[in-house]
Amino acid sequence: MLLVPWGLAMLRPLIPPGIPRSEDIRVDLTVAFFSLGVSIVLGVVLAVLPALLAADTSLGVALRPGTGRTVTRGGQMLRSGLVMVQVAFAVILLAGAGLLFNTLRHLAAQELGFSPARLLTANLPLSGPRFAETGRAQAFTSDLLRDFRQQGVVLSAAGGFPLPFTGDRQGRTGMIFEGRGELDLGIVQ
Repeated sequence: MLLVPWGLAMLRPLIPPGIPRSEDIRVDLTVAFFSLGVSIVLGVVLAVLPALLAADTSLGVALRPGTGRTVTRGGQMLRSGLVMVQVAFAVILLAGAGLLFNTLRHLAAQELGFSPARLLTANLPLSGPRFAETGRAQAFTSDLLRDFRQQGVVLSAAGGFPLPFTGDRQGRTGMIFEGRGELDLGIVQ
């Protein structure tokens, strides 16, 4: 738990620049303390339970030669039950990992609805005192797009916010159109 913030600081420079909301990655103390509490409780319970079962056997009987340790029927059932629970959780985790891998494989092969070849996108933050005046950012964008279209090498140019598949601060994917407001598209087809 103490190494997580240090590890996050070490991994942050390795995050590619195109990952949406990568600057929002942080350590959530509520989740961290909850995980720590659950780990401690489960560790104590799973360590104390076998100790209680072992304490059921008399030390003198266990050390006497020729006598093997006898397990009560209740202890054997509890042990079998714990093994079944562990196997069930392992199967659930493996099934979940397999489904996640399959989903990611299908998403990578999904048709985007447009060809990303020969496509250029740019993120232009239009803020600050230069664009504080109403309509200044729209005028700059219109002039920039007009200049791109007039260059001859650019087939088409358009502006939009946010870019498709990047999402916005609330995690939605959509586009904002002039005069129509925001249109929530889900996945752009």
